[in-house]
Amino acid sequence: MHSSEIETEIKFIVNDFNSIRKKLKKLKGKLLEKGFEYTQLYDTIDQKLRNEKKLLRIRKHGKKFIIGYKKKIQGNQEFKQEQEIEFELNEKHVHKLEKILPELGFQKYWKYEIKFETWKLNGCLLDLDTLPFIQVLEIEGTEKNIQKTAELLNLAWSESSTKNYRQLYEEWLKSEGQKWQDCIFK
Repeated sequence: MHSSEIETEIKFIVNDFNSIRKKLKKLKGKLLEKGFEYTQLYDTIDQKLRNEKKLLRIRKHGKKFIIGYKKKIQGNQEFKQEQEIEFELNEKHVHKLEKILPELGFQKYWKYEIKFETWKLNGCLLDLDTLPFIQVLEIEGTEKNIQKTAELLNLAWSESSTKNYRQLYEEWLKSEGQKWQDCIFK
């Protein structure tokens, strides 16, 4: 897998994935995969990437290792739009890269885990993501297809979010009076 493209997506906080699954099945959505994802984010000590709305990550998605770079772009403010470049690595290369990145000034700054299901419907990819603190339905596709898919699933656009998981987690930690920590299942 190698991609370099503009990713357009939106998130919805969901309390009940069962109702979403029922709707997806009724609409002939196709379950593509389900599994576990582990993501390690990297940045410089002065958080240069974060301050520039960029992201560097290595993640294990199911059995695949993927390095990715994202950069927020200006676009329709109703959607989260980012330039995304990513490609697969083998496990041996990941271990070597984890030694190289600190030499280039990058350090691990946050890791998080997700239990995921990926579905396809109406030309969109839908991720039903369970993190230790929240359940999120993420819809990725064209703006038009995303809006139509949200309508088909009876999702209220007013409840959508363009925030990333780090931002949602920061808000949750603040609301719970907890300090910054990795977001992993215990």
